[in-house]
Amino acid sequence: MRVIGYLLAALCAAVTLAGGPGTQVWEKPIAPGLTYRMEVDSTRKRVIQAVRLSLGSPVTHAVTALAGGTVFEAGKYHGRGRVSDMVSSADALAGINGDFFPYGTTPTGDPLGLMVRNGELLSSPYKDRAALAWGPGGSAMGPTTFEGFVIPEGGTAIAISGVNQQCGNDELVLETPACGIVSYPAQCMVVKLRTREPMWGPRAAVTATVESVGAESTDTAVPMNGAVLVARGTRRQDLSGLAAGRRIAIHLRVDGFDWEKYDNVIGGGPMLVRGGKISIDGAKEGFGSSFTENKHPRSAIGRTASGDLWLVEVDGRQETGDGLTLPDLAELMIRYGCVDAMNLDGGGSSTLNVRGLTVNRPSDGKERYVANGIVIMGPHEQPYEGELKIEGPKSLQMGSGAQFEVLRADGTTASNSEIVWNATGGAWIDQGGMLHSLAPGPVLVGAAVYGRKLTFAVSVASSG
Repeated sequence: MRVIGYLLAALCAAVTLAGGPGTQVWEKPIAPGLTYRMEVDSTRKRVIQAVRLSLGSPVTHAVTALAGGTVFEAGKYHGRGRVSDMVSSADALAGINGDFFPYGTTPTGDPLGLMVRNGELLSSPYKDRAALAWGPGGSAMGPTTFEGFVIPEGGTAIAISGVNQQCGNDELVLETPACGIVSYPAQCMVVKLRTREPMWGPRAAVTATVESVGAESTDTAVPMNGAVLVARGTRRQDLSGLAAGRRIAIHLRVDGFDWEKYDNVIGGGPMLVRGGKISIDGAKEGFGSSFTENKHPRSAIGRTASGDLWLVEVDGRQETGDGLTLPDLAELMIRYGCVDAMNLDGGGSSTLNVRGLTVNRPSDGKERYVANGIVIMGPHEQPYEGELKIEGPKSLQMGSGAQFEVLRADGTTASNSEIVWNATGGAWIDQGGMLHSLAPGPVLVGAAVYGRKLTFAVSVASSG
């Protein structure tokens, strides 16, 4: 297993970045082209977790993921899910939370901005917000625009407000099979369509036949050979001329990226870095000054000059870290070599998972259920068949720390470069295996090593 680790280290993209005075840095190879990095700066209460992915790796790649499989789902979370579940269900090596989503009285799994997964348009853009695209042609970042039309046979074009989203007042939206469950608002017009198109791209021209027209009140699923148009308020009259059996054409166009080069897109915002320099216009992308200037937990993604991707998470609102302002986050992404970077959903949503372990400490005290994310696919290590165990004290006093390691059956110690550590509860652990107490109570130490996941229970006792 140690030989495998050395081979991975040789294949991974080189990453040697200064962390600044008083900063500890650990870098660990996860797979060819994928490196995990942790920075701890105690002088500024800053903990950074990140992975760097080389888009040129022949065996490791990134793809967007819907937390619930489709945009909307039945059940308590309405299509949202945890990053750890996205990583697990995809059998991925790592994952990070993605775009913002409606977070009102009833949060849903609808990504607010643009999302494309393997060439399929899952969510249309939001206003002037940024998005990152990647694929066989490398990567690109910037704002995008959307336009869509329904053209009845022999009729005039009818504008579409968006794709796979809840229909707002005076809107007309298209729900494709990726939408999943359609919930119909009160006083809406619903047109159910039959089409042979199971997947709708960011440039789509689809012919369909109207199956039915009328009002609906019961949630229904969009079939793979169908689509649904939902109109509300003043837009209802735009569909009033349609009747069962009539043929229509639907045209969708997302501009901003070359779709011959890119097949995955994640939305976010605002932009942080453009052309290697800080470039933040929160107001233009719909963010208030407090969002930009106050410290919060943050997630971000950036691209280097060579096209590699950095997926970054910064803890906040807790003892281990205060979080960052957006200008501070932009400076961090520039230090990581990013020529373009953008903010992702943050706060309690900020989550980075590596080898099946949530390596950061979410500010809610547990993972938040989010709409989407990015997962990194690649080869897993062959699981070690012998006995493995975490070795360390089962208890420690508040204010103290303890060193942990992983032992093999023969009593030898696994190299720390091959272990990803995490801890939940009243302590946190760095990637050197040192556990640091935070509060009295139970702690669960986790280690991902040699294709296995191990746990070890610890108790933190009050110093009094």
